[in-house]
Amino acid sequence: MKMKILQVIPYLNPKKGGDVNICCNYSKELVKRGHDVTILTTDFELDNDFLIELENNGIKVLPFRCCVSIAYFFYSPSMKAWVRKKLSNYDLIHLHSYRSYQNNVICEYASRYGIPYIIQAHGSLCTFFQKKTLKAVYDHLWGYRILENASQTIAITQTEASQYQSMSVDLRKITIVPNAIDLQAYGTLPKSGQFKQKYGISPESKVVVYLGRIHPGKGLDLLVTAFKEVVGKEKNAKLVIMGPDDGYRKSAENMISSFGLGNSVYFTGFISEDEKKKGLVDADVFVTPSFWGFPVTFIEAMFCETPIITTDRADKIEWISDVGYITRYDPSDLATAIVAVLTNNNIKETFTRNCQPMVRDKFSLTAVVDKLEIACENTWSNKNSER
Repeated sequence: MKMKILQVIPYLNPKKGGDVNICCNYSKELVKRGHDVTILTTDFELDNDFLIELENNGIKVLPFRCCVSIAYFFYSPSMKAWVRKKLSNYDLIHLHSYRSYQNNVICEYASRYGIPYIIQAHGSLCTFFQKKTLKAVYDHLWGYRILENASQTIAITQTEASQYQSMSVDLRKITIVPNAIDLQAYGTLPKSGQFKQKYGISPESKVVVYLGRIHPGKGLDLLVTAFKEVVGKEKNAKLVIMGPDDGYRKSAENMISSFGLGNSVYFTGFISEDEKKKGLVDADVFVTPSFWGFPVTFIEAMFCETPIITTDRADKIEWISDVGYITRYDPSDLATAIVAVLTNNNIKETFTRNCQPMVRDKFSLTAVVDKLEIACENTWSNKNSER
């Protein structure tokens, strides 16, 4: 069954994180399977090279002008005329994100035209973390209605499935589809040592890697504080912070300086896919202090055979205990776990041994899009049977 699918996401820049990459990887795989895929987005920080790459993969991209951006709410009124005229040409709509202007417009006309839509919140449902008041207002004005009228909702973890239920989504309308990476596109892993050589890190050093936006909500203050303890026990430890600044780098640098860690911490800024892989291959442990949803970076680290450490200030992902540690959100607990992986070869090897097999079995793009495709086809079939 070949479908004409509209993917909707508020921005299209890979620097913005996993939701963009997941949307685009889904789209590429669906095109390979014969589906007609269009991505509707805005021109907010649009990466034109990335757009060209997508179009070369057979994906049509429709970027509408973003007139105003308020707290990641991207107002693009010019898309409304297109939606009014063209939306009825699609069989199915897949919304990536939950609270957005684009969802408001799309869902209004999807209901008018009887087009089924799937919503995938990518960890954005919770209201207890940031912008609580704005989120609550959005939910009452638009959000609950959008969820109520969705034909299907996609959760990336059991925690997110429970969040959908808490927002009155029928359990029968919730499908768990984890994040994934394209193993073919990920390619052959680089030889070890290249990243260390580039950044002047000695081959004997033990490397702790953080990968993601440098943002106040990511728990980097906890990681830096914990790393101070780590260095006290493992002199050769180095901390590498990979990712673009999102308002917190200066604060992190000040904390690092105040702890006297300037010679032990490296910032890379935003890096290419090849450099990212080199960094993950040379890492001894991958640390994400706080997250919501299911970071694709976990899968990438695991495919590079790097154990994971995170904390309980995050969504619950049960399988992490097979490839690393979940600690309390406490610098000493986090430091203890990091030191255990850095200094105990048996612990590290046990976690490392489980990493790649788990990715291949559960989190390959092919396996995950199999589940997504079934959800899309069932949604389309059910809607047509109601007509």
